[in-house]
Amino acid sequence: RVLLAGLAVAVFYADLNYNQIIASIIGCYAILAAIQVIAYLKVDTININRSWRNEIPDPQMRSMLVYGLFTFMIAVTDGVVIKLDTWMISSLDGVEAVGVYAIALQLGMLVEFPKRSISLIAKPLIAKEWAANNMNEIHQIYKRTSLVQLIFGGLIFSLVFLNIDSFYKIIPNGGSFSGGKWVVFFIGLGKWFAISTGSNIEILQLSPYYKHTFWIRFSLLL
Repeated sequence: RVLLAGLAVAVFYADLNYNQIIASIIGCYAILAAIQVIAYLKVDTININRSWRNEIPDPQMRSMLVYGLFTFMIAVTDGVVIKLDTWMISSLDGVEAVGVYAIALQLGMLVEFPKRSISLIAKPLIAKEWAANNMNEIHQIYKRTSLVQLIFGGLIFSLVFLNIDSFYKIIPNGGSFSGGKWVVFFIGLGKWFAISTGSNIEILQLSPYYKHTFWIRFSLLL
């Protein structure tokens, strides 16, 4: 986040061209990947210096590889789903419309904030209960996350949309982007409904039926 924020400042003041911006974004993520690898090597859960391959049985290794493959495909599909509408708007209505939509999309996605935090907390708990086959506790986690996300998501949605006109007034050239007001409404409403269904995708993705997550995402892409 710090690197991308710094890049945004550089774009504004240094007038970077398109190729420089793309190269800089790739560089930011390369730095992030390097930091993550360095941090991982310092974690003592698996000693990289030993032959870790001999410590994991073949059936378990195959299961890990299959799960990793599906997780990767889910991430790719999610990324395409998020960007696909932007590509469509660009091809149908020009780059200016993309700018209007992009700002409206980011405002609408603010409604997702409660889910992002709760998901980080819920995932290890859900994984633990799946390992113990404790369906009752999983059901309770599902209900509690649904209720909390419904309330806080609704609060954020209300705050965003009730103040949307004020937001467009204070941002530079806000009049050029105010056409995205109803985009904010429908994106926000959709996100509110999605998070109000609780940690359903986390429960499915951590279950023995995790492959269904990919097919659901793929059908959404189509």
